Amino acid sequence: MSSGRRWFARQLRLGWWLSVGGVALVLAGIGLDRLAAKLSFDPRIVAGLGILLLGLGLSFLLRAWVLRHEEQAARTLLAEERDERSRMLRERAGSRAYGVSALLSWGGLMWASFAHIGYLPALSDDAHWNLLAGLVIVPFLVYLVSFVADQQRY
Repeated sequence: MSSGRRWFARQLRLGWWLSVGGVALVLAGIGLDRLAAKLSFDPRIVAGLGILLLGLGLSFLLRAWVLRHEEQAARTLLAEERDERSRMLRERAGSRAYGVSALLSWGGLMWASFAHIGYLPALSDDAHWNLLAGLVIVPFLVYLVSFVADQQRY
């Protein structure tokens, strides 16, 4: 089997595993929400993780479906995945996104800690969910902006 076919098969397999795992987590989250009376965590977190995995899995499957019908696009994508410049740009963007994620997480934890002892106002439930959403969305945006900016710069 050629390396291109192995890569394609791996992408397809990963897409199916992520999709099935995502559906299982969504169903588990819904089941926990309906059946469990008192949990120490919000079952929407489990369902949210399932939605994330399902979205990732479907994106892998959609990309594989498109590439199956477009041989030239598949060759271009495989070359792009192996290109050293592209890898460097993705790693730099990922590093920046990780740094922003760590900083936001630290800030949220410090706020919660100081709010618990009374030095800062307590976060409402909506503010907690906004913080959690920001912990996902902001690093993703940092990754995208950093990747595009580095592509234009290098």
